[in-house]
Amino acid sequence: MGLREQERALLALVFDPAARAAFQVDPDAALAGLGVPPEDRAAFTGLSRAGLEVDARDRALLVLGRLAASFPMTLAALSAFPAGLDRARGLVGPAHFAHAVDERPVRFGEGLRAAVERLEGPGAGERSLLRALAQWECALAGVAAAARREATAGTLPAEPPAGEPADGWKERPLRLAPHVTLARFPLSLAALEQALVPCARSELWARLQRAPLPRARLTEALASQGEARLVLGRAVVLRASPTDAEVGVRTLELSAGFGAFLGQLDGRRSAAALLEQFARAGAQGKVLEGVASGLHRLVREHALVAG
Repeated sequence: MGLREQERALLALVFDPAARAAFQVDPDAALAGLGVPPEDRAAFTGLSRAGLEVDARDRALLVLGRLAASFPMTLAALSAFPAGLDRARGLVGPAHFAHAVDERPVRFGEGLRAAVERLEGPGAGERSLLRALAQWECALAGVAAAARREATAGTLPAEPPAGEPADGWKERPLRLAPHVTLARFPLSLAALEQALVPCARSELWARLQRAPLPRARLTEALASQGEARLVLGRAVVLRASPTDAEVGVRTLELSAGFGAFLGQLDGRRSAAALLEQFARAGAQGKVLEGVASGLHRLVREHALVAG
């Protein structure tokens, strides 16, 4: 039996409650069911059954604690419903570790999106919010994973500091930077996270075990009379080597109506051409100033690429 097969059997014992329960009753039969040949079972039957339970609990807490840092609002909102956190726990089984390390948060996020659809109890508005949160945080995980792969391959450099764009940038074609995702929310992202996430992200999973989010907080968030916002999330490489990369996610918020302008920027149209088009269509001075200011900010923050 190779190391990979041994690892697969051990992951099943740690992260599959059914396999662990079977091992507690009849270790030999459970190991046979996991495909461990007789000559290799001695390495497993020496495991402490009580220790295995403690290890399973601690490892699940560690893994879910790390994932919660990438999906804080979705997990907090799910915790407001009786089966919400159970559905999240069920996503961290042996199959989770069959994926490459960079892909695991993305797969977890996809599982959360499916869990939202199966969740019983949310009203229409609550489910809509849950869907938006899960889609947003899953998209962020996806762009971060893609940026990390490119950084370790040496095809994506570290993020330069924000700074004033080069002269003439308004006349150069604009396009969204790589690894960007967009979403629209009924209020600012900071206000939404403040309403839903009760502590630091690193402490969130442990906190939700003790004190799930009161459902009233979802109701309050839905009732908030904030200004609708277009939120842009971008994965940036903070540090990279041939074997590892540190990737962060930066967010920018704009007026929700700004999405129409970004949809015009496909790498062939410049800021100057876009502003001229809107001026011919009758846009007033303040509108044009707002668009110009927003485009300048996005170029300065490297969310838009000129040229």
